[in-house]
Amino acid sequence: MAILVIGQREGSTLDIPTLHLLTTFSQIAGLASARRLKAMLLSKTLNHELQDKVQKISEQQRRIVTLQSQLSQMGASKSQPERTGDTIVFFYRIEIPRLHSWRHTH
Repeated sequence: MAILVIGQREGSTLDIPTLHLLTTFSQIAGLASARRLKAMLLSKTLNHELQDKVQKISEQQRRIVTLQSQLSQMGASKSQPERTGDTIVFFYRIEIPRLHSWRHTH
């Protein structure tokens, strides 16, 4: 951030090159302001998207717990939950019958 203080000199007016310089400074300041606004809007957008994703993940975790509970009630053997940070991870072992090979011999 920068501040430019401009005052009029006594007995003289601003010449053309000085006016051009001041115009350039004002344009640069306008661009910087626009970029900062764009960055702030992008930050808000990304923050909103992140909150949406966190909410979706939370909902998916609730669904997983519900499905795990249903599996448990259906007779699948459940091991103890494993804690990783704030997340509880359940591991299930489900017995699946072996399928016989369907190879044809000639």
